[in-house]
Amino acid sequence: MTYKILFRQSEVADPYAVYRQRLQEMPVCFDAAAGIWAVHTSLSAVASINVQRSAFQQIWRRKP
Repeated sequence: MTYKILFRQSEVADPYAVYRQRLQEMPVCFDAAAGIWAVHTSLSAVASINVQRSAFQQIWRRKP
């Protein structure tokens, strides 16, 4: 399935609805016409990744 990732916000009535739909249906997608990938994410997902990265870094820095 391909998406048109790049679009003018003025082309749609509610660009936030488009983003929410893409986030739910296909958070990672490829726009073949534009040759680009898009990763749609939420702030909570980004926060979770940052917490996990921080925990990993603390474990990694421990000396045996």
